[in-house]
Amino acid sequence: MRGKSPEKDRSERYLLTYADLMNLLLILFIVLFCTSKQDVVKAAQVMQAIKNGFLVTTNSSSSQTAAGRRVNVSSSAKTDYSDFYNQLIALLKQRGILDKVDITADDNQVVISLKDDVLFAPGKADLGPDATSLLSIIGNLMTKILYGQLIIEGHTDSDPIHTSQFQDNRELSLIRAYNVSEIFEKSGLDPKKILPVGYGDNWPIAPNDNAVDKAKNRRVVITILRKSVTPPDQSVGADELIKTLQDAAVGQTESQASAVEASSGKAASKSSTASK
Repeated sequence: MRGKSPEKDRSERYLLTYADLMNLLLILFIVLFCTSKQDVVKAAQVMQAIKNGFLVTTNSSSSQTAAGRRVNVSSSAKTDYSDFYNQLIALLKQRGILDKVDITADDNQVVISLKDDVLFAPGKADLGPDATSLLSIIGNLMTKILYGQLIIEGHTDSDPIHTSQFQDNRELSLIRAYNVSEIFEKSGLDPKKILPVGYGDNWPIAPNDNAVDKAKNRRVVITILRKSVTPPDQSVGADELIKTLQDAAVGQTESQASAVEASSGKAASKSSTASK
């Protein structure tokens, strides 16, 4: 029986080595694929955590206050923030401004929208003694609840303003929001969790074509987020975060506009001279 030639024996050894190499490459591709899948899942979890801090759930119900004012509150919100909510309503009733404040709450956030004259004089950003006292008490109430973020929004109507103090509506709204945030900081709230924002007339909840609707657009909105914008042990790209904030702002504006439309109904509006 003839033996194998040296050349054939070497080629068979090379074929075995090539097969082993292909197996190793296959294993490497599997490892890389699994790693990439974990990153995608992790990224999806991070984005979902961020969205949970903003999105409004649809399982909210309506409750009627003693003053007859309708406020939207979900059942879980009553359980978690019941003391804060009840004390806030009592405070607004005591001050006689319950009809000038809209409050909505759900599993993810509590939104307090104050009409412009509750805190500020027309065209001004300085807080008077009554407004300072009111915000100080609200800030003290918030120190007793757990929350992730606190967003202070300033909004104006579309009437232009240009004075030695304010260049435009956006600057006026931002300074107002900042002054509110300062009171909250003095009340003991964590400044790292407070975000003052000035939108000017960019997010109206009613048309800016008559005095009554313009008054609705002049407001300060305090949003208490139950969760952080970004989880403390996670990070997210700036583009994704900006888009999430924009989507949340659009949803909140639409929600406030719906509430205003429902409360105002078809009542006729009386014309009057209004200032910012």
